Amino acid sequence: MPNWNENELTITGPDVNKILETIRSQSGEDEDVRILDFNTIIPYPQMYRDMDKRAEEYREKLSAIANDDPERKQKLEALGAEYGVEPGTPWIKDGYNSGGYEWTCENWGCYDDQTEVLTVDGWKLFSDVHPDDEFFTLNEAGHIELHKSLGYVEKPYSGTMYHFKTRLLDIKVSPDHNMYVTTPRTKIYRFISAKDIPYCRVKFKQNGVWQGVEKDEFVLPVEKRALRTFKERHLCMDDFLEFLGYFLSEGSLNKHPCKRGGHQYFVRITQQKPDSRAKMIECIKRLNFKTYFHKRDIIINDFQLYLYLEQFGHAQEKYIPKDIKGLSSRQLKILLDALVLGDGTRVKSGGFLYYTTSRRLANDMQEIGLKVGTITSLSVDDRVGTVTKYGRRRNHKCYVISYYSNSDKVGSEVNRHQIVKAPYQGNIYCVIVPNHALFVRRNG
Repeated sequence: MPNWNENELTITGPDVNKILETIRSQSGEDEDVRILDFNTIIPYPQMYRDMDKRAEEYREKLSAIANDDPERKQKLEALGAEYGVEPGTPWIKDGYNSGGYEWTCENWGCYDDQTEVLTVDGWKLFSDVHPDDEFFTLNEAGHIELHKSLGYVEKPYSGTMYHFKTRLLDIKVSPDHNMYVTTPRTKIYRFISAKDIPYCRVKFKQNGVWQGVEKDEFVLPVEKRALRTFKERHLCMDDFLEFLGYFLSEGSLNKHPCKRGGHQYFVRITQQKPDSRAKMIECIKRLNFKTYFHKRDIIINDFQLYLYLEQFGHAQEKYIPKDIKGLSSRQLKILLDALVLGDGTRVKSGGFLYYTTSRRLANDMQEIGLKVGTITSLSVDDRVGTVTKYGRRRNHKCYVISYYSNSDKVGSEVNRHQIVKAPYQGNIYCVIVPNHALFVRRNG
């Protein structure tokens, strides 16, 4: 249930008279429900406003109880008794909001079991989300915000689902799920239930404005090696992001034994194209790393840097750290451009393709694509065991992320023949968030 305020309205489809009559009879105030032509506008009855205020009080008091509080158990029990809910439970499946107050979810629209939602910890199936997850949402001004859920829906369903599918869009929802779309006539984004979407061209909102955090410096942490301690080093964040993009695309680590004992630690970036190689060298010089060159390789001898980069593993394990993904759109664009210079291909339309054998990195690349304002799609090249034109054997799946430059027009439009009604039997899911709009994907 949305966290309703006194003056907020909700828009639903035109065939919800039974729900309206239920609310009318429960509220005892006929004037609280007005039925209009296409949409139904319902000022929320006072009794439910009071319940939501009480639910908000419960959430605030619950969040104020620290996890390491020695009296946490007793405080949770006391709080649960005060509000009549299960102690410490902010998340109850099928029919309760996060304050523990019951609401009717029989007609609540949901996604199918193959849909993933974007959280602060990455993409997750709805069946795998957790009460403490923060979800990426879109506010009315078109800005991306992080919010915890107000409630969760998981319920069995047997019936018709609406499948919206194009080359770049794949959404499967129950008929009463609210879709954030615009039509050629209105040109304003609004929520319309799937079954009420007119059989004409509609456009889905697939991007937003990301604020993030601007940071001037990146800090390499303190490291100890035998009798020597390496103090933390402060690097220009923009330069380090560029370097990190090159490393995640083209980098590797090597450790060689020394004749006198111990090891030498090398960071290696391989690049054959002269222009790209020159740009990488300039970036590394600005960071003052000790650098050597051998054929196509740029080699950095730096123990402290080696230990930081060690977390990214081999090519199939690489990823973008959460703290880096939280940076501003401008700084993420620096990282993205460097990644593409290493393992990407620019296309004539102005977009580009990025290739990686790491599923985790592919997921992260979609996330930062959203944060820099582009529309992306993810596909899989599963030609494992075949040989490339250069004679190399393909040993791993390759994930291809497509970025589209004209994000307001490309891929977000759905025509009549791309809306299909399909039978479905299984669980359906949703989470309720303050802004009502989530970022989801299905099949990439």
